This record gives sequence, structure tokens and C-alpha cells, in this order.
Amino acid sequence: MRLLIAGPNKTIYLDASPRQSSIIDLAYPVKQFEPLRLASRFSENVKIERLEESVTISWENLGASRKFDLPGQISASVRFRAAPDDKSIIMTCIIKNKSDKSIPQVLFPDFMGLLPFDGEANTMFRTAAFEVAPFNILKPVDETVPFYATGLLHKGNGWVEYKSGKYRSFSQKLVDWLDFGGINRGFSLFAKRWGPEDPHASIMLHRSETDGKIRLLFAHSITIAPGEEWHSDEYWLTPHQHGWAEGIEPFRTWVKKNWTRKYPLPEHIKKGMGFRTVWMAKGVTNDSLDAIFHYDDLPRLAKESKEHGLNEMVIWFWCPYLQLPVQTLDYLGTEQELIDAAAECKRLGVNLNLFISVLYLADPTASRYGLTTTKEASWTYHPELIPIFNPPYASWNRSALAVQSDPKWQNDVLASFKKFIDLGLTSFVWDVFSAAPTKPNLYDLAEAIRDTAFAHDPQAVFAGEGGCDIGEDYKYLDYTWNWNWNWPTYNDFRAFTSVFSTPRLNVNIDNSAKVVKYCFADNAYMNIMPSTPDGINASDMIVNHPEVSQALRQCAKLRQQFLPYFEDGKLIGNCILTSNCDSTHVSAYVLPDRVLVIMINDADERHIKFSCDPAYWVHSETGKFKVNVFNSDGVLVDSNKNAPGEWHGTTILLKHLDMTLYEFLAE
Repeated sequence: MRLLIAGPNKTIYLDASPRQSSIIDLAYPVKQFEPLRLASRFSENVKIERLEESVTISWENLGASRKFDLPGQISASVRFRAAPDDKSIIMTCIIKNKSDKSIPQVLFPDFMGLLPFDGEANTMFRTAAFEVAPFNILKPVDETVPFYATGLLHKGNGWVEYKSGKYRSFSQKLVDWLDFGGINRGFSLFAKRWGPEDPHASIMLHRSETDGKIRLLFAHSITIAPGEEWHSDEYWLTPHQHGWAEGIEPFRTWVKKNWTRKYPLPEHIKKGMGFRTVWMAKGVTNDSLDAIFHYDDLPRLAKESKEHGLNEMVIWFWCPYLQLPVQTLDYLGTEQELIDAAAECKRLGVNLNLFISVLYLADPTASRYGLTTTKEASWTYHPELIPIFNPPYASWNRSALAVQSDPKWQNDVLASFKKFIDLGLTSFVWDVFSAAPTKPNLYDLAEAIRDTAFAHDPQAVFAGEGGCDIGEDYKYLDYTWNWNWNWPTYNDFRAFTSVFSTPRLNVNIDNSAKVVKYCFADNAYMNIMPSTPDGINASDMIVNHPEVSQALRQCAKLRQQFLPYFEDGKLIGNCILTSNCDSTHVSAYVLPDRVLVIMINDADERHIKFSCDPAYWVHSETGKFKVNVFNSDGVLVDSNKNAPGEWHGTTILLKHLDMTLYEFLAE
């Protein structure tokens, strides 16, 4: 099977022989051979029905990977039809189980034979949460010889799996939409569904050692019982020639149709570039020597935060965690001192947000709800423990997961929140924001908390360590407080930011000026949490990290200078470019009559040559644009006009991590 996408050069995206091509593949374990597959590539007597705007391919009896006499038959059909946007192809599948055995897995859509049509380094696999070069990361590693069935990226097992839904590692979430390609060609693909998805659905990639081609598939772990039918969701495939930002448009339209959120995003979160986290103590609740900061230090910390462009501050270990009711820590100050400090922070322009952890409960609270704590659910850690996290001899924070539908727990949690809301502390970050299926659950509780806080303060904030069930979490969370979005490297979730206004996804920053600038360019919500040498997270002043301090001040000034782009512009990332720009981080924002391009030099000192096409994204009556060029401090250094067509430019001299900004104004 060969797939051709119409374009200037008729780029071939997929090229596979009949035996190595696929669109539908099923697991069908039988006694003679449990690994048996039924698939289109093993089948004969295919039927093709052509209508004006659709093509349906049917197999009355899917062929098997091994020759056995199988009872009954499995039929399948895949329909391709033109989408109403005149850009996309809609794919649907129907499986009919006419046998006496269940089908435990369906692979659909299943594309074998994808080519590195933009080169192996630049043909990217992108989801809403990250971007990788699959042809590179799936190359076998020759230095070691692990067990072939489990040795990821080694001989015989060049597979990688990305799972969406709840309880997945952060690097594997937000895969409802994907893109395969580069800045000049490729395709986007998403399933047209909304709300909690099948937690067993995943995307898998495989690189063949035989021909180096990629297989990309959606794996559905389902059960199709004898006599039943399975109907897939609609999968929208959108070819594009201007990068993922063009391909994502049908998904953006689908999101807007389903977007219903009760609580407006607080203005300071929408306008802000990030927040600061402060750990008030090291973690032991009855030892005053554990204090790092006290409540009366908070205005000083808020003042420094504001000076660095941060208008939100989250405090950890301000109360004993995993306990109810929630109470302040005496050795940090009095409750009134916390209230007064929060009021002074607000006067300084910084909202104080309280980090709460009551979904897991330790004793004595856990036993009051009939829960038994376990070592496996222990959150015991301290810098003087060896090892620091959960040594076998320490147990003070062994915990148990609360039963979310327990009315006593729900009422006690809401009472604790209401107490602080009545005292004027209306903003909270919820630790482990993941709702159980049985109602009432965490979503019901979050709505009650938000309603109570909103009645006192329409700008009250509710954030959380999100489970990334975006179909529900976005309704409640203003931003995320998650670990490991950007570990071990900076994660590129510009596609998510481009489509979803909430929650704003956080990136944790200790001592990296580079990540500060990348976050600024990408409108990611930076979480500044500098640590002291050999110290714990978020234990230091920002000014003790001069490169980060300078980068924050610089980016804060630029954000204010170009705020309309970040608030209302469409983020298109590096899709403004018409050719790849090595060692350069590029993000662009589109408003109706103008485009802002931010470029960061990630190499040694140099001038960067680049080409871009603002005319594709913004209509100009004359075909011309006025071009303003700014340096890292937002100072205008050049202004000129360009002729119609692509813009070919050379930047000012940029040192390592220097920025330059180009503003294209339609004429």
C-alpha cells in the first residue's frame, strides 16, 4: 500500500508492500497459537466500494498470521470519507465477531511503512505534551544485549508506547492528538471523542530493523464478545504543508465545540508568566529546626517574586500534610500571622496559594476513616534520612488513599477549606488531583470548594497535581503543579497550549536560565523553585541564582511589552519557518493583522539565517509587511518592509541564549 499526499513535490509519507502494510489488526488467541493475529495484510478477497465522497474497504473474513482452521469468521470494514473542512479524511472501522471466541485487542488505525520524509532528525512525532524524533530514538542500541522481549530500543524490540488517560507517567499523557512530520509536510491525527477515554487506549511506534520504516498504531485493549460488533471513534487525518499548527486546526474546532468551563481563568494567571513555589519547612511537623521560612517571611518572598515577574506564590509545608482537619504549623507562626502575610502579599501584587494534601491520609487521621496505612503508600522523606525517601526504619507518613465517596471525608475536607476561605485565604493547590469513578468523587468536592471560594473572591485560584484527564480536569484546574513535565529535558507541549486555555501546564525551574526563556517563548507556566546548595526544593532566594534572576526580569519585561500575543494570539511554534533552523528555539504567535516570532540562540555566538512565511498566517492587502526587530531587552534595533513572498533574514549577533523578536505587521 502506498499513500501519496498532494503537494509541491508529491511527497510520499508511507510506502509498504502488501504483506507489510496495514490499517486494521486484531489479536485472536487460540489454543494452537496464542499470539495469532488477524489483519488486513493477511487477507484476500477484499471488497472496495467507491462513492462520491467516500471509499469503504471490507473483508468478509480477516486472514490470519498462521494457517489454522478457525471457527466462524471475523469481518471488518474501514471507511474513508471526505471531512466537511475539505482538508481532512475521516476514518472509521467496524469489527463483527461471528466466531465463538472473544477478541481482546484491536489495532486501528494502524499505519506500517512510514518514511522519514523530512529526514530522520527532522521527521517528528508530536503529541500535545511532547515531541520526539522517532527514527532516531527507536534505533537499536548495540552496546548491550538485554532480553529481547523487554529491552526497549534494543535488538528485536524497537517499540515505544504512549498511554493517555489517568495514572500514567507525565511523559506519556495528553496523547489525544498527534502529528507526524516536519515544518513543511506531515499529517495530524486525532480521535473525535470527548470526556474520559478508555484507559487502555495507547499509541505505539515501532521502527523496523529491516527497512528502517516506522509503524504507528492506536492499540485498544477491549473485549469484543462472540456475536458483538465494535465501532471505532471517528479518526480525523489532516495532511499539512505548514507544520503541526496547520494540522491541529480540526482538533481545535472539535475542542471549542465541547469546551464548557464554569470558572473563568483568574486574570493574574492568564496574564502571568509563572509562579513561585516556597517550601516553608523540610517536612517534620513537630521540630522547629525544620523551618526554612516563617509566615512573616512571605511578604519579603512575594516582593522578590513580583520583581521577577511572578504574581502567584505557592507554599508547601505550611501545615501538617496527610492530616485532617488542616491546621497551620505553630513553629512557623500563628494563624493570624499567615492571614496578615497573605493580605500583604496581595497588596504587593502576589496571590498566596496554599498547597493541600488530604487525598492520602496518615495516622492518626487515616484510622478515623477506617483506613489502614501501608509502606507502599508512604510519603516519608527528609534530607537527614538515608536514603532520603522511605527508608525502612522511618514510617511517620505511611498513608492510605481516602475513599472519595465517603461523605464524612468529603464533609471534613470541605470544612477545612471553608475555614481558610472564611479567613480570606481562597486559593489552593490540590495534591494528586485524580478522581475515582464512584461518585461523589474529587470532581464533586472540587466544584464545592471552587463555588465556596468564588463566592468570596472571583479571582480565587484552584490548581492541582493534575491526572491529565483533560476531558474533565480542565473544568476545575487553573494550572497544574506537576513534577517531571520537563525532566530530564524540556518538554514541548506547545500544541496543548495552542488549543487549551486551561489548565496552564507548569514547568519546574531550579537553576536554568535556558528553561526560563523557553517557557517565556512557549507561554508555558513556569514554576520557579530555586534550592540552596545541598538543600531541598524551593528553599532559596531567586537573587542567589543570578542567571535565572536576570532571565526572569528580562522575560517579564518582554511579556508585558508583547502581552496581547500571549493572551489572545494563536501559538504556532516553529511552524512559521519554511526551513529548519538548527540549534534555535522558535515560537510564533498570530493575531489577525500581525505575527510575533521569538528566536532563542541555543549555540555559540552567531548570526542566524532563517526563512519564514508570515503571509500564510496573516492576510496582507498589499502582500507586504512592516518588520520590526527587537533585541533581548525589547529594544527596537531595526525596522523595514519586505516584499511579497517568503522572508529571508539574518539576525543580529546573538550570544548563547540571547533572544531576538521579529514582529510582522500586515500592510
